[in-house]
Amino acid sequence: MLFFDRADAGKKLAVKLQGEASGWPNPLILALPRGGITVGAEVARKLRIPLSVFIVRKLGAPGNPEFAIGAIAEGGALVLSSGWNADGPHVQEAIRRESERIASYATLYRGGAPLPLLGGRTLVLVDDGAATGATLKVALKVLRSLDAPPAKLIAALPVAPPRTVKELRALADEVVVLHAPPEFYAVSQFYSDFADSPDDALRGLVEEMSLIEGGGAK
Repeated sequence: MLFFDRADAGKKLAVKLQGEASGWPNPLILALPRGGITVGAEVARKLRIPLSVFIVRKLGAPGNPEFAIGAIAEGGALVLSSGWNADGPHVQEAIRRESERIASYATLYRGGAPLPLLGGRTLVLVDDGAATGATLKVALKVLRSLDAPPAKLIAALPVAPPRTVKELRALADEVVVLHAPPEFYAVSQFYSDFADSPDDALRGLVEEMSLIEGGGAK
């Protein structure tokens, strides 16, 4: 399967989710910036479910920032891969750098506003794909540990390798993945156009989709 771009992937993902969305209590799409926003916006538009963002940043390996050694979420929750120490100088610098970006993204995409109330809701975490799934795993662990937990926690992705899908299923109530190829090198290989959208365009999508009246697919 090859997606033309993130909007195309979001439309296809929405079709997959549409059959069950009407039964979700008080649903909310939580997109992982940046790539998940366009995908999540298309899901929100099709299913008539409001959208917000949940900000998680990958911690990259030394000399290979695209390879995740862990991730950090807004609120400070941290997950590291085996063999990495949170007190190590590279990890400490990565945490500092990505924490600043989390604060910047909260201002950019939510105007600095806090997250909507999440307790008792169906939360659908959406990204444009996952390789190791490090960022999504952090997001799921944080949301699962809330004082007021969600009613249901769903991870929804256009593409991820089988091992990552299996690991996500241990953390979410449900995992929806359109394509799980065994030969997986990078999320970008499954898109014809993987160019980043401008921040202004992404912010506009969040603002537009956050105003949707909830209720699930019609």
